[in-house]
Amino acid sequence: MERNMLFSIIAVILGIIILIFPAFGVAAVSAIIGLAFLFVGIVTLLFSYQTSRLAGPYSTLGMILGILIAIFGLVLIFDPAVFVFLASFFVYIAGIILIIIGIMAALESVLPGSRYMGISSIVLGIIYFICGYFIGDARVLGFLIGLWLLITGIIGISQSN
Repeated sequence: MERNMLFSIIAVILGIIILIFPAFGVAAVSAIIGLAFLFVGIVTLLFSYQTSRLAGPYSTLGMILGILIAIFGLVLIFDPAVFVFLASFFVYIAGIILIIIGIMAALESVLPGSRYMGISSIVLGIIYFICGYFIGDARVLGFLIGLWLLITGIIGISQSN
């Protein structure tokens, strides 16, 4: 119970700091994700190298993949703008997918209420698409990261009591 409270307090403090300095939040999240990719890339590279006698050409592909993953991790660590671009890109993609699914559901009204679910999916897709534009700004993305930490920390503190 105390551990959860400690993590919640840390989340609130980090959330407030990141709300004040949003670029710090983007850089920190980008670096953490970059370190994870770097670790996975190195492990993949080492594993593929160790199994090279058994797997033959597949291990070569694994080594190439490990190197590419590690390079991507380094790019995320040293260039947070790539993280901002990817976050915005994936929100755009999610919006497009929601719009397409919404159109399909709205046109195919076999199930009762599927037309309304389709329309709501289209609206949600448009909202995602608009959010993707704003998330492309590092300050907005940093603000959202800080807000998420703050809310998560407050919920954690309220549940600990």
